[in-house]
Amino acid sequence: LDLDDAGPEHGADNVEAAELFLKLATPATAPRSGDSGAFANNTHGNGNGGGQLQRRGPLPPAMAMNAAFVKEHPVTAASMGMVLVLFLAGLVAREGMGERVTLILANTVGMNFYLWNFFTAGFYETNILKVLFDLACLASAGRMLEESMGTEGFAIFWVVVNGLNGLVTSVALFSLFVITRMETVLFMQTYGFGGLIGALAVGLKLIAPRETPLPTVPSLKCHHLPMLLGIVSLFCWTLNITAFAKDTPFVVIGIYASWWYLRFVHKGTVREG
Repeated sequence: LDLDDAGPEHGADNVEAAELFLKLATPATAPRSGDSGAFANNTHGNGNGGGQLQRRGPLPPAMAMNAAFVKEHPVTAASMGMVLVLFLAGLVAREGMGERVTLILANTVGMNFYLWNFFTAGFYETNILKVLFDLACLASAGRMLEESMGTEGFAIFWVVVNGLNGLVTSVALFSLFVITRMETVLFMQTYGFGGLIGALAVGLKLIAPRETPLPTVPSLKCHHLPMLLGIVSLFCWTLNITAFAKDTPFVVIGIYASWWYLRFVHKGTVREG
C-alpha cells in the first residue's frame, strides 16, 4: 500500500486498509491483551524466544473447590490424605506396612519400640470399601465438626482421641496377656479408622442430634449413630469378620474417649452447624 501517492480524499481509507493488513499479518499464536485463556506464553528471561507456560485466569471449578476445602478444613483434608497414603503404601508392601504402622504390642512397646504406631494404626486400612466409607465420613461429618469446633479445637480433639485409642488398647491387650499368658495377644494386629469414625459419630450427636444422616432412612437420627456403630463393630468381631473387625477396640474406646473429651475437657461450645 502506497500512502504517499494517495490523494486527500483516499488518505483515510488507505490508513484503515493498512491497519487491517497489519492485523491479518499478525501470527495467530501471539498473545492478545484481551485473551481469556488459561495459559499465556511467557518469554521473559529467554533469549531465543522460548518461554514457560504461565498461569492466567481463575482455577477450574473442581480445582478451586478442592483448594478451598483444604484451606478451610486442613485437619479433615490431612486425615483424608493420611488414610489414602497409608492404604496405597499397604498395597505396595502389605507385610512390611502391617508390621510398621499397625498396633502390635510386641512391636509398639516391646521388641522394636515403634511408638508411632499409637498414631498410625488409627489411619491404616486394608479394605477398599472401608477406605471409601472413611473418606465419605470425613468429607461430610469431619467437615461439619471442624467448622463447629474450629481448626485448632478439632485438631486437639483428633489427636487426643486417636492417642487414647492406641494407648488404652495397648493397656487392655497387655492386661489380657497377663491374665491369659497367651503370646498370640502380643502379636495381635489392631488397626483401622473406626475409632475416629466413632469420634465423628459422637460429634454429630452433639451438634445435630435430630438430623437424618441418610435421607433414605428417615427414622435414623444422628443421636443413634454412636450406639449403632458400636453394635455393628461388635457384631463383626463376634462373627470374626476380620475385614471389618480389626478396629473394634478402637471403635469402643473412640466412642467413650470422644464423649469424655467433649463433655469434660473441651473448652467452648460445640455449636450446631
